[in-house]
Amino acid sequence: MHWTGRRGTSSRSDALPVTTSGGRPWLKPLAAVAVASSILTATVFAPTAHAADQFGNEISYRYNHLSCVGPDNQFFWTYSSCSYPPGYSKLDSRSLNGRYRSTFQADGNWVVYDGDTAIWSSGTAGRGATNITFQGDNNIVIYRNSTPLWSSNPGPKCGNEQRKILTMQDDGNLVFTSDTPGDFTSPHHYTIMWSSRGGTTCR
Repeated sequence: MHWTGRRGTSSRSDALPVTTSGGRPWLKPLAAVAVASSILTATVFAPTAHAADQFGNEISYRYNHLSCVGPDNQFFWTYSSCSYPPGYSKLDSRSLNGRYRSTFQADGNWVVYDGDTAIWSSGTAGRGATNITFQGDNNIVIYRNSTPLWSSNPGPKCGNEQRKILTMQDDGNLVFTSDTPGDFTSPHHYTIMWSSRGGTTCR
């Protein structure tokens, strides 16, 4: 196939055959390739999905920087804080084995259950809690307006890694860890900040 030398033509398409009806049968497969290419480009290079929820928290679904997202048994956040009122069901987290769950109840108490039995709570029931905030400074705080009622209370030895993860484990322990996205060292480094069984672990 050669480039044409006809006046006014500079595209390779003019060198391709034309049917007796004037059509170009090769356009359809080329169009299909173009569509497939655009889909691939949109899939691979689409911008990060961002949105704000009903409480004004910025939601991000970027793989290394999930923020204010709670799939399955975990809740992720980064440098941005995520704040929610009591009774917000999307914060409920269940262990993968289905036995344990954590919930920030309508009465302002944050509770871990084994079936129907409470095995840990923040002790904030009936104290007027207005929100629980997963903060970018490696702290989880239950507030009454601006007054802290309960805190995971990180100490100076707690790092400030970018990604924070709260996990409802299969052993009934609710664990708050932090790590650095893109850290592929083995074993992977992460810091246990707090757990429902051990309290703050990095003072």
